Amino acid sequence: MTKRLRLLVSLISATLLLSLIGALPARGQTAEIIGSVDWDGSPVPNATLDLEAGSFGSPVLATATASSDGSFVISNPPTGQFTLYAVAPSNEYWQWVGLNVTVTPGQITNVGTLTLSKILQLTSPANGASISTTTPTLQ
Repeated sequence: MTKRLRLLVSLISATLLLSLIGALPARGQTAEIIGSVDWDGSPVPNATLDLEAGSFGSPVLATATASSDGSFVISNPPTGQFTLYAVAPSNEYWQWVGLNVTVTPGQITNVGTLTLSKILQLTSPANGASISTTTPTLQ
């Protein structure tokens, strides 16, 4: 009886150990989200990228900051379906733009370019110019 009991305990222990090992992510299975942030074709450095489970303002699950060329990498984000928000680095842009994204284990998810909009852009007269009766042109 003691031998059978030890054998049974050994089998149960081995089964539990194998199931725990199977639950761990396989080596090299980390995910990444890559992309860039721009405005009218120009990079937006220092934009914040927030990966959230719901609407804007939900808890942030992963974050990154766009580099000087507007590119970003979010390393080891959770896997599943989320919303990625590009948040403006200053008040000259609309606050944010969002994109639904699915993150898969072991995959690099390229979201392409997230484009922010500027709030107002004065196109005429030039910045610092004197104006008399000229009507400024806004876009």
